[in-house]
Amino acid sequence: MFGFMMLLRWLPSPGRHSHGGVTAERHFPLTAVVAHGMCAGATVLLVVLVVLGRM
Repeated sequence: MFGFMMLLRWLPSPGRHSHGGVTAERHFPLTAVVAHGMCAGATVLLVVLVVLGRM
């Protein structure tokens, strides 16, 4: 959940709480964010497959 929250903070939004400034999360390059998300998704998928395989 923390990673998903960081992704939402990384995405630009014109929300009510935006200050127009650049947050520290916005300095991450797109390739790093996408690669990290793909690795996280693959990890979750592998864990689910292992758990289902033991049933």
